[in-house]
Amino acid sequence: MKKITEEQIGQLAEVVNIGAGNAATAMSHMIGKGVDMTVPFIHTGAIEDIHNVLGDTNEVVVNVFFRIHGDMEGAMLLIFNKKDAVGFANMLTKSNHKDIKDFQDEDLSALQEVGNILLGASVTALGKFLDMNLLHSIPDVSVDMLGASLDEILVELDTEGSLLLFEVDLTVKEAAKTGKLYFLFDPKSSKTVLEKTQEKLGA
Repeated sequence: MKKITEEQIGQLAEVVNIGAGNAATAMSHMIGKGVDMTVPFIHTGAIEDIHNVLGDTNEVVVNVFFRIHGDMEGAMLLIFNKKDAVGFANMLTKSNHKDIKDFQDEDLSALQEVGNILLGASVTALGKFLDMNLLHSIPDVSVDMLGASLDEILVELDTEGSLLLFEVDLTVKEAAKTGKLYFLFDPKSSKTVLEKTQEKLGA
């Protein structure tokens, strides 16, 4: 995939905003609190660059993810650092955990369901806007180092060429708890996303 231009970045940010906006609304309805979202950060590069973009690969995180298939291939991730994972789990299950080590099955199930709703809302919005048939797998949840979590996902994507990555932070206003929402597409699908976005926006 050729280096994208500033104009194309703006077009992609617009379409990602639609998906992420649906996710923020879904989260707000779920927890009954206001949710802010950042402007999408967009990165395109080789697979080895993705780890560097997302941060410390040795950091232990809670990761909810699923594969996207249909008219394009990719993955979506909702990642919580340990502190925010505990905060979200406590909100959802009315628990009072102090550390991720205190998690029970119901806590991970609650975070998995959050991811399912948020990621599903995003995929639905993207598919509708781009006039594409997008399906997704059943979401999985893991507690592992960031690098290991990513490797499990990236190994299933076509990594010959540049990957397209979108990052949006979703923050609960009153609680200052943040989840990071990621859209990740392989090279072929990255080109499709860009073409469909330009077609939709009349570029």
